[in-house]
Amino acid sequence: MRIACLFLLILLIPLTCGIILPAEQAHAGIFDKFINMQIEPVGDVIAEVRPSDSHYFRFKYYNGGTLTKGYNFYTEFTVDVEGEGWIAYVSPTSRFTGPNETADGHVMVAASARPSNTASIHVSGRFRDIYGNWYYGNYTFQVKVAQYHSFDVKVNKTFIHGRQERIYSVPVTIVNYVNREDRFTISTKHRPPGWNVGISQSPIILPPRGEATFYVYFTTPHERVYTQATTHFIMLEVISEGTSYKKPVSIVVTVEGFHLTLGQLVA
Repeated sequence: MRIACLFLLILLIPLTCGIILPAEQAHAGIFDKFINMQIEPVGDVIAEVRPSDSHYFRFKYYNGGTLTKGYNFYTEFTVDVEGEGWIAYVSPTSRFTGPNETADGHVMVAASARPSNTASIHVSGRFRDIYGNWYYGNYTFQVKVAQYHSFDVKVNKTFIHGRQERIYSVPVTIVNYVNREDRFTISTKHRPPGWNVGISQSPIILPPRGEATFYVYFTTPHERVYTQATTHFIMLEVISEGTSYKKPVSIVVTVEGFHLTLGQLVA
């Protein structure tokens, strides 16, 4: 009986002296209280990042179990990004960590020119014991894009060769590159005297990264029987109501040629 008790005591000694436990038991997670990875943030956990900019998150990691001596754990880190237009790197990727050591790491997150509004940065780490068993830890940081504004106005026809007493239409497309909904107002800033200029739609509301096409209609009036290459221009202004940013739109029209109306023929 005494021999049996002594043998049992010998088996229990490794637990109190910080020696690793049998592989099959550790793999089953029974002894995670002796070895388990803890990852904690140092500083901010949520950050606003401007497009084409980057941000660094810091974290610390250590063995949260009761094993405090023996040998160093082989350590690995990986990072995954949940979001479009973002990329992240973690450091370190691999090293050895002491059972009683608190070490530092960091994650660099970079935004593209047009990233998604938010992204989750999942940092995963793990310790490996001498038997090849892994003990896992993880933490998730959050990033969101700082508000920015950019839009473009595209005109398919900036130069029109026209004739008198004709109606013309010019398609104009607004592209909203902003990461939020915006409202655009279109107005006529200049038109030739006696010309009628109309806009098919104003204001126009566009979703993030949306686009829409409106039309500019104008009528060239009758000037004289023969017109020799007179040049006119129409100027519009597109305004983003979200930022009050403005973009001009110019259309150049040349009018020339012989034109005789029915009234002139009768006269």
